[in-house]
Amino acid sequence: MDLTQGSHIVNADNSNTPVTPLLSIRDLSVNFGEGSHLSKAVIDLNMEVRPGEIVGLIGESGSGKTTSAHAILGILDGLPGVCSGEAEFNGHPLLPSMNKYVKISGNKIKKQNTAFQKKQFTMMHPLLGRKIAAIFQEPKSALNPYLSIKEHLLESISRSGKKIKSPESFGKDILSQVGIVDCNNVWNQYPHQLSGGMAQRVMIAMALSCSPKLIIADEPTTALDVTTQAKLLELLLKFQKEMDLSILIISHDIGVIREVANRVYVMYKGKIVEEGNIMQIINAPQAPYTQKLLQAFYNLAGEV
Repeated sequence: MDLTQGSHIVNADNSNTPVTPLLSIRDLSVNFGEGSHLSKAVIDLNMEVRPGEIVGLIGESGSGKTTSAHAILGILDGLPGVCSGEAEFNGHPLLPSMNKYVKISGNKIKKQNTAFQKKQFTMMHPLLGRKIAAIFQEPKSALNPYLSIKEHLLESISRSGKKIKSPESFGKDILSQVGIVDCNNVWNQYPHQLSGGMAQRVMIAMALSCSPKLIIADEPTTALDVTTQAKLLELLLKFQKEMDLSILIISHDIGVIREVANRVYVMYKGKIVEEGNIMQIINAPQAPYTQKLLQAFYNLAGEV
């Protein structure tokens, strides 16, 4: 069975109301390797996140979810990387012009990668850590082991460019808001001294410290116990409502997406195979891969 239904995207969202997206990605393609060893990790990805909504991006490991996020954030590893497409945040381009840096002929790709990366860094600099924040899959790996939690928060606050009279008080208050009770003690600790759930709360606090418009959360609850997962998802929902945030949440777990997302994109082998309102897709999935994904989830969860 062809789980992708060819190259077509099944759109389960029947809304005809035009909304200007906060994040817009068009025809994004990411490749790794070269020649006969070229691997197409992301193929013509089209996706958007509208103001004030939570969008889920779901698919199995290796489907291209994280690669897509890293591509638009400018932190992608591997060559040649982004080879086509456009991305904008609130009208601000996130990717350099492909015509200037990339030439594709059949299976051969020539890319001025160093120049491309430098240009994207320049484009992302005024946004990342200010208007756009990221929460990564493994917080203890993302946090610098040589910096205390205090230093992490103060660096994030400084990066935001906001004028704050007492950054330390502000940082401790954010830690308290994300559910860290003993924030005075945690303030002086290091990442290795924290549990996975606590480290993830610190990552959320760092993301919130810049008052972003968009948070990209990549597998934010992976490897956490069910209770901690639920608490962290509640936190994201709480701040999304209070701060009118837009959130792109990436996960392989349909249960996580079901709990928080307004809309969802289903990704399989580098392609979006279905998109639309979360309840429409859960109740009446159209793409064969989505049907199999949901059936596997219900089997594991013991649901009918």
